[in-house]
Amino acid sequence: MFVVSDEPNPPPLLFDFERQPAGVPGAGRRLAPPGSTLPVREPPRPSSQRARSARPGSEYTRYRVPSRRRPWADLPLRVRWMISLAVSAIAVVLLVRYVNANTADKATFSSPKAEVTANREAAILVRQDQTPHTAKLAPGATPAAALASAVTAQMNNLISHNVIYGPVEHTSCQPAGSGFGGGEAFRCDSLANEVNYPFLGVVDPASGRMTFCKSDPPPIPSMRIPVSPRCR
Repeated sequence: MFVVSDEPNPPPLLFDFERQPAGVPGAGRRLAPPGSTLPVREPPRPSSQRARSARPGSEYTRYRVPSRRRPWADLPLRVRWMISLAVSAIAVVLLVRYVNANTADKATFSSPKAEVTANREAAILVRQDQTPHTAKLAPGATPAAALASAVTAQMNNLISHNVIYGPVEHTSCQPAGSGFGGGEAFRCDSLANEVNYPFLGVVDPASGRMTFCKSDPPPIPSMRIPVSPRCR
């Protein structure tokens, strides 16, 4: 496109394609013909450069880049301290629970044979502890109360021999149907040092004999050590 000018010596035109080649200083600027008095227009700068070079009151102040502040820095110092202490306390609690769960007291054995031997010995001790005991039913006494007294006496005997911790706090017996030899079966619970010890017993009013056994849990859950039939 040509422009007709009334001036005798009009200035030469400047076309958009007349730019500096890439890779040289001032790349992208328009070139003015030699001897031209036209100002050379520079390409628009990015908004970040305009914001840095903008002066107060200029039209480029609206491109000022906002400062990036973290929300943590806006919190009061006391609040930040409280949050830090709370997070630390939670971490300590979780660590203690993890350590307790993974360092529980567990029996360790040098070999599978040693474990079998230890379980066999534990089963022998349980059978000995469940040995039947006998007592006389006093004339006129109720079977439940008489059996509870006999169980309490046995518990005091274990406490005196330092087998369990005392004292005995409470002992009670409840009927459990018919038992060995046609007698009356009972289930008893004796509480000593806040630990409950279960007993099984049979009372034969005809003969006036009471037979009872301490019922212990097995050394391992898969091992079943039944109480003597005389106590069931």
